[in-house]
Amino acid sequence: MKKQSNRLWFVVLTILLLILAACGGAETPEPAVEEEASAEQEEKAEEAMAEDEKEEEAMDEEMADEVHDDSAMMVEDELEVFSWWTSGGEAAALDALFSTLADAQPGIEIINATVAGGGGSAARPVLQTRLAGGDPPDTWQVHPGSELLGQYLAAGFTSPLGDLYEEEGWYDVVPSGLVDLMLDDAGQPHAVLAGVHRGNGFWYNKPLLEENGITVGADMSVDEFFGIADTLQTAGIPALCVGDSGIWASAQLFENTLLGVLGPEKYNGLWSGQVAFNDPLVKEAMEIYGRMLEYQNEDHAALSWDQAVAKLVEGGCAFNSMGDWAYGEFVNAGLEDNVDFGWVSHPGTAGSFMIVSDGFTLAKGAPHEEATIEFLRAVGSVEGQVAFNQLKGSICARTDCDRAQFGVYHNWSMDSFAGDALVPTAVHGSAAPADFQQALNDAVTNFVVTKDVDAFANELVAGSSSFSDATAVVIEIDDDEAMVEVLDATELEVFSWWTSGGEAAALDALFSTLTDAQPNIEIINATVAGGGGSAARPVLQTRLAGGDPPDTWQVHPGSELLGQYLAAGYTEPLGDLYEEEGWYDVVPAGLVDLMRDENGQPHAVLAGVHRGNGFWYNKPLLEENGISVGETLSIDEFFEIADTLQAAGIPALCVGDSGIWATAQMFENTLLGTIGPERYLGLWDGSTSFGDDDVKEAMSNYYQMLAYQNEDHSALSWDQAVGKLMEGGCAFNSMGDWAYGEFVNAGLEDNVDFGWVSHPGTAGSFMIVSDGFPLAKDAPHPEATIEWLRAIGSVEGQVAFNQLKGSICARTDCDRSEFGVYHNWSMDSFAGDALVPTAIHGSAAPADFQQALNDAVTNFVVTGDVDLFSAELVSAAQLSGLGE
Repeated sequence: MKKQSNRLWFVVLTILLLILAACGGAETPEPAVEEEASAEQEEKAEEAMAEDEKEEEAMDEEMADEVHDDSAMMVEDELEVFSWWTSGGEAAALDALFSTLADAQPGIEIINATVAGGGGSAARPVLQTRLAGGDPPDTWQVHPGSELLGQYLAAGFTSPLGDLYEEEGWYDVVPSGLVDLMLDDAGQPHAVLAGVHRGNGFWYNKPLLEENGITVGADMSVDEFFGIADTLQTAGIPALCVGDSGIWASAQLFENTLLGVLGPEKYNGLWSGQVAFNDPLVKEAMEIYGRMLEYQNEDHAALSWDQAVAKLVEGGCAFNSMGDWAYGEFVNAGLEDNVDFGWVSHPGTAGSFMIVSDGFTLAKGAPHEEATIEFLRAVGSVEGQVAFNQLKGSICARTDCDRAQFGVYHNWSMDSFAGDALVPTAVHGSAAPADFQQALNDAVTNFVVTKDVDAFANELVAGSSSFSDATAVVIEIDDDEAMVEVLDATELEVFSWWTSGGEAAALDALFSTLTDAQPNIEIINATVAGGGGSAARPVLQTRLAGGDPPDTWQVHPGSELLGQYLAAGYTEPLGDLYEEEGWYDVVPAGLVDLMRDENGQPHAVLAGVHRGNGFWYNKPLLEENGISVGETLSIDEFFEIADTLQAAGIPALCVGDSGIWATAQMFENTLLGTIGPERYLGLWDGSTSFGDDDVKEAMSNYYQMLAYQNEDHSALSWDQAVGKLMEGGCAFNSMGDWAYGEFVNAGLEDNVDFGWVSHPGTAGSFMIVSDGFPLAKDAPHPEATIEWLRAIGSVEGQVAFNQLKGSICARTDCDRSEFGVYHNWSMDSFAGDALVPTAIHGSAAPADFQQALNDAVTNFVVTGDVDLFSAELVSAAQLSGLGE
């Protein structure tokens, strides 16, 4: 900034001097004056000019120094950027990236090596030939996932970019799930993302539909599309704009339809091998796709994808199924969001976000490596991301872009990315290898002619192979809202283990929400003290087995709900309530999936989502000892701080393990912090062993941590340990954010009386600990229980509860402004970080493993025997069937 202002001042001064020179250049008659006065004035003028010259010389020297300093950082070179961005919107967005680079590095001459052909269909063969022949461009457009990892990284065509990520701080601002799609075996990323597209868009000509009396809602089912298509067909208007001169566009129409029919969980199963391409539901998707093609424009085979979008703009047809690079075409045509065009998720895909990310690599042996690094730096910068994505239709790959700089569509897409099920794409290379991508294009080419579903299915079965493990997700929804009547006087028994100050206050907030809506319900608060439900669960199990259920009880979704209660037939499905309340629209599909039976019905309603890997600290105590905690904390940094505190006679760790689960949770957090989220997740699917060296390292780290705990740890409960931290009896506490509820209950202030950071090493991960309530089978008061669940799932209930509990809303439409600093930090973590389950709280593993883990921790805190601890957990994992 200083350099710019100095230069500006120099320019202004130069202009003034030129003006002065111009004004003084013409000869004009001078009035008669006394010679002495004239000589004196002349002398003063000469002195002033001499002074100006000195100042100018000094400024010239400063300018020269600045130019010299700048040139040391400048790169003078060429740069070849290879891509397939040639349509109007694509080219404009690419130019925005080039401008960002040119602003920072004006000495780089950019060679824009584009090869036309949507989806890279023509570009990839050219690129492959050049790479194989040892003639790489400096960088090229690439899709992360299978394409980057399988085609380029595995062949040794790319260079790692970890140093650049560290320099620019991108690990902190790019969601780890995206970074993971670009990592080599050593954990090094091999591309920089320019943005993230939503592939399952369904765009429409809004004026055309309005002229025909058609309104599109917030989402669209497959049947609704066909109803609209028939109306348009009667009016002589093709419903679908398709441009499949490059077959990939029609293949994407099929892929989106596949997602809409299967839902994200079964769709993901296609890439993990859990769902076959001849599955009846897949064949149903093929039939629907074939039926859709009956409504397409007749000239589809003659058009490219962007020409099809242009046809939609001109009113030649109504809808276009395309990723949001189509939005770039609307912007390039000067059209206005929600006026000239509209959008919705491809029919049936509401609640899903099909990720199509664009990135750039550093070629191994790049001819102009320094220039390429500067280009990647520009691509990954906030300035580059904003400029590019505003024009391209995609959203920033980094989480710190200012949403206010984007319009209605972009913000809608950002909300979808944050709250919906994220799924990969085979058509654009993230879900499956290149050979399957080609097989899919070939099979689609045949199908659009033959409409033979069986042949289509058989071709895809033959073309498929074992893909990577998939994750689960969501379903379809009904927007109908149920009218709620006030019940007659009745009772309701709510069973939980929320007895600490903060927990009890949050539970009371839920009770208040219910009584506001249903004042005639008398609530029986059946709590059983014992952190983590250690004392409550045996009581509950006895009652359920004896046919004496409470109406509802506190439960963790995942293994606990599904394995202990649903499998035993103790709970009722709640799909009708979800549909009545519209919860499928606002509760992330990944959370709903943790509560589903085999028929897709959820069996609980979530009150909130805790972050289990919190690390809380007494801020004044640390400041008194000259210690400040940054945004993240490594394990080594913690040990350094712990040694400083120990020298001052202060226990670094507040632990209350009268219930062993609290120290077991500290181990679980340390495990995550040592081995990272990918390896941690592998413990539950069997790809990581509890006998692995890095797991043993985590055990050693955990044992070293125990050396810094308070001496009275075994006499304290978890909340008493938090109380000890508040009193300054120790410095840190590793605990889920139910600890926050204790701070709030004590009247403490965020970031003043206490602070927080992720448990050492776990920054970038969010350990999910969700709390929900089911409807008991044969509940004594089923109607009252339904009203209780309705209150829990409401915006009012979620806000009131989570403000006090420390957790965040399980629904995505809570107003963030109603929450404080910690909650908003946690919401950002939930939206952007790797989401991992917990064995301690029942989502990751069955109850028998949970008990075995607690027993093993009980032994380990006494013996410190890592090999024994490891062997006990290896055995427990085998016995409980983890990974099967």
